[in-house]
Amino acid sequence: LSSKDDGLRRCAARALAQIGPGDGAGTDELLRILEDDLPDLRWYAAVALLRGGAKGVEAMRALEEAFSRTKEMDRRVFLHCVAEAGSGVPELLPLFRRAMEDASDELRALALMDILRLGLPSEEVLPLLRRAAEDASDEVRTTALQNLVAAGLPPKEVLQACERALGDESPRPRQGAVWVLGQVAGKDPAALPLLARALDDDDRLVHSTAAATLLRVSPESVPLVLRSMQGMETIDAVTLVESALQNAGPTAPPLVVKALED
Repeated sequence: LSSKDDGLRRCAARALAQIGPGDGAGTDELLRILEDDLPDLRWYAAVALLRGGAKGVEAMRALEEAFSRTKEMDRRVFLHCVAEAGSGVPELLPLFRRAMEDASDELRALALMDILRLGLPSEEVLPLLRRAAEDASDEVRTTALQNLVAAGLPPKEVLQACERALGDESPRPRQGAVWVLGQVAGKDPAALPLLARALDDDDRLVHSTAAATLLRVSPESVPLVLRSMQGMETIDAVTLVESALQNAGPTAPPLVVKALED
C-alpha cells in the first residue's frame, strides 16, 4: 500500500477491498489512500475500510473528504461502492446527506438509490426521501416517489404523495405516481380514484399506464377506460383493448366488443 508503484498499490487495495483488513491491520494506510490522487484507489480503500468494520469518526470524516475530492463522474462510483460495502452502517448517513446537496441532479438521484441499499431502518431513511420528494429536479422527485413504498412510508402518506405528484408540471413525477399507484392499487382501493384522475392526463405514458393498471385491478373500470381511449393513437388503443381482454375478467370482452361497435 505504501509502494510508489500505482499498479502494486491498486492490487493491494483491491485485495483488501475483497477480503477486508479483518483485525484492523492496514487501517492507517487505507485512511491515507483515501487521499490518493487515483479515484479507483479511493474506491478500494473505502470498501476495505467498511468491510473491515471501520465506523469511527476518523473513518467517516475521511470518507466524506474523499468524496469531496472526487470528480462528479467518479463520485457516482464512489457512493455506490460505499453503499454496497456499508450496509447497515448508519454512520454513513452524513456522507449521503452531503451527496444529496450536490449540484448534479443525476448524482442526487443515484444517492437516493444508494441510501436504500444501506438497508437502514425506515426512520433513518424516510426524512431524506420526504425532502427529496420536494427537490427542484424532476428526476430526484420521481426517484424519491418510486421508493417511498419500499422505504416503509405509511400507505396514507404514499397516496398523498402520489396525489401531489399527479399535479406536477413535469410528466416524469406524474409517470412515477401512476407506477406507484399500480403497485399499491391491488391492496388499497383508495388508489383507484387517483388512477381514474390520471386518465385525463395529456401525457401518453401517464394515461396508458393508468389505464392498463385500472384494467388489471378494477374490472368495473373498463367502461371508464374505454371512454378515455377516444382520440388515442391506434396502437395505444389496441394495446389497451388487449389488456382489457387479458386482465379484466369475464366482464371485459362484451364491454370491449360493445365499445368497438360504437
